[in-house]
Amino acid sequence: MATEPPFSENGRLTDHDRDVLAETAVTTANHLAGRLGCADRLPDPPEDVPALPEGPVPASRAEGTCAWYREAGFARSSRFPDQVLQSRADDRLWDERCVLVLGAEHAAGLHHAEVEDHSYLTRPTTPGQWSVSLPTYSGERAKDVLLTGAHGDEAPEPAEPGEAGRSSEDPVWWASSVCAGQPRIHTMTLAHGYDRVISSEIGQAFRAYVTERRHRTDVVLPKSSDFPFRPA
Repeated sequence: MATEPPFSENGRLTDHDRDVLAETAVTTANHLAGRLGCADRLPDPPEDVPALPEGPVPASRAEGTCAWYREAGFARSSRFPDQVLQSRADDRLWDERCVLVLGAEHAAGLHHAEVEDHSYLTRPTTPGQWSVSLPTYSGERAKDVLLTGAHGDEAPEPAEPGEAGRSSEDPVWWASSVCAGQPRIHTMTLAHGYDRVISSEIGQAFRAYVTERRHRTDVVLPKSSDFPFRPA
């Protein structure tokens, strides 16, 4: 959430910088593949790598990987995030991500409304502290997705293609699907604290994320009883 990373004066990479980084990444990966004896190589990077979109932006302006959130109208509910961090939807990308973010004022207002019923709930103090992360993993990467605990002392739990479920320790869920013959794993992670506020309603958003954004087949979703999250 840093506003001015030290890449440029206004915190954004220039077009030239992005092209150089893309070429460096592909060249480095291919050199390493050669050293390891791998036969396959990455193709040359595309020219004129598009700039990252600004963000977070209001949910009403959600596009690309977060367009489904705007179209479904979830942000009209005061419990749902009012902003998104998004990227362009591109079939050449094997990992995609949409992040739903509660702006500072929105999170503070929701906390104030809920604190009477959740006296232990810590007030969010930084932008994006309450958020929902929704990445998708495709192809070979979908076969090796592990749900890791927030505290690092729990054993990772596999998210298997063709199945769906939730972590036994943390507010993390996964679903699976097939797109263009390739397996996909979709995960949803709720920030601690926010998971106590949003309750079972977030399951509706996860369903929309998995089923509405792209044409998919063989969709497997967590059971309704998996929401809201309760540690096993």
